Amino acid sequence: VFFFFLAKTFVKSHDVFAVDTDDMSATAKEIGCAFYPLYDLAAFQKLHCDVILFSVSIISFAEVLRAFPQEALRGSLVVDVLSVKEHAKKTMLELLPEEADVLCTHPMFGPESGKYGWNGLPFLYDRVRVTNNERCDAFLDVWERERCKMIEMTCEQHDEFAANSQFITHLVGRILWQQNLTPT
Repeated sequence: VFFFFLAKTFVKSHDVFAVDTDDMSATAKEIGCAFYPLYDLAAFQKLHCDVILFSVSIISFAEVLRAFPQEALRGSLVVDVLSVKEHAKKTMLELLPEEADVLCTHPMFGPESGKYGWNGLPFLYDRVRVTNNERCDAFLDVWERERCKMIEMTCEQHDEFAANSQFITHLVGRILWQQNLTPT
């Protein structure tokens, strides 16, 4: 779902191809991108994509990277959109071929908060291993053109800030839940 939310913007200026375990061909066609079922990665691999963006759950991220044809990743910019950055960074550096550039990102918004546009919404990124700066800049430019608040920070800084804010959010949420408040 999140990928197709992002794809609606990317199709304005790029060719976009989707891969999924579920048949998302109708959704892909509706927004103007091509769809490849997971069982047909050979056809996807022939596209020689400049950028490959992984929009999967945190828990399945390593498994998805392991299952993806490594040859398709060589020479590409590989991007994640996970909310936990140190895990994404470590996993990509461990599993991706050295010939793949690595960009860790966290769009800090989703389909609900970004449904009227991305203007002013925070987009965090870390150029973990980038040899082709022009390609990386072109990818980041999509977010800049949508007027995201671009924030470059290390994966480690991101997770430290996120842990602190999530602690407060969860603490307050649990305190309020234990109060057994009723709607008024």
